[in-house]
Amino acid sequence: MRIILGLVQKWPSCEPQIILAALVVVATVIGLDVVIKGLGAEVMGMEPYLMARLAHGVLCGFTLFSEQKILATRQLATEREVERRMTAERERQYQLSRKNIDAINVKCHDIKHQIRSLADGGRVADGRALEDLASEIAIYDSAVKTENPALDVILTEKGLACSGEKITLAVIADGRALECLEPQEIYSLFGSALDNAIEAVRGIEEPERRLISLNVRRSGAMCVINVENSCDAAPVFRDGVPVTTKADACSHGFGTRSMRGIVERHGGVLTFGCEDGIFHVDALLPMA
Repeated sequence: MRIILGLVQKWPSCEPQIILAALVVVATVIGLDVVIKGLGAEVMGMEPYLMARLAHGVLCGFTLFSEQKILATRQLATEREVERRMTAERERQYQLSRKNIDAINVKCHDIKHQIRSLADGGRVADGRALEDLASEIAIYDSAVKTENPALDVILTEKGLACSGEKITLAVIADGRALECLEPQEIYSLFGSALDNAIEAVRGIEEPERRLISLNVRRSGAMCVINVENSCDAAPVFRDGVPVTTKADACSHGFGTRSMRGIVERHGGVLTFGCEDGIFHVDALLPMA
């Protein structure tokens, strides 16, 4: 009976067809058990009774197997749907971020020229105030240039986020090495990696330890990606992937799975590790 209860408890989240199938199986198992116990060996005879008990056991085993298959299939379908939605959302975010950053850079570029024109013309008394204003604007005008537009967008976006939280983001990246990936894949892959890194270093009290480094380079016919960040405590790993520390674990962890899916879809390998207070993400992708 406890075997059946596991599936029954899942009914609120199941589809009507699954509920109907479960009810039929439950009724069959319970009914067969009642009939066998009611008749007993005295009425049925020992051999038929043992055969009936064996059939009942096989049916219970089949029920357990079916339950696991149904739940596993539904979980896989749910995860795929979440990843599909995440991919679509990342694509939307990428397009929006690209437009916003382009607009900000154009506006900042114009303002810098206006400040320079005013300062050169001597029409503003406090030149130092203009210099301070120009230096502040320069933060928003410092778009990363890697020769890959999608990587430029995500690095500029995350660079601004790091600047606002006193996090040092060091980047050495050859964007041409990422030609094997689609723009939305680049935005999703690096967005997830940097979001996780920012979240990890955000809680470090010492500002000098809030460090994130990103390296993208060619190595022969391969593209090598490395993201590192400081961490106070090593995460727990399961199947080579860090386990989320958030309370609602079922609603999180899709970012790392999405990263691995992108890399493996292109024939690459993605690994996670943590040594000596440094968490690292390493990816190896064929460029062809």
